[in-house]
Amino acid sequence: MAETRVSGGKQHSAESVEETVGKTIKEGVRCDISERVQCLLVYSDNIIWKEALSRNDDNLNWELHKLKEDILCLLAEFLEPVLNVLIF
Repeated sequence: MAETRVSGGKQHSAESVEETVGKTIKEGVRCDISERVQCLLVYSDNIIWKEALSRNDDNLNWELHKLKEDILCLLAEFLEPVLNVLIF
């Protein structure tokens, strides 16, 4: 799975933790789809993203809605052939 590394607050001061986590999830799902994995486990310890993706809650900052929609579209693409996505 893709990994986002944050090294030094000054370099990444424009991104929030939630944005970094969301981008990591999106890139990980994209990589898994390209690798044609058979089962996908999406895990995040970020409660905001966990709730946004598993319960479709709308507690995300408005700036993150596009990122959420991108992730949900990727998950829908994955779901078509396999039907094995777990979000924790």
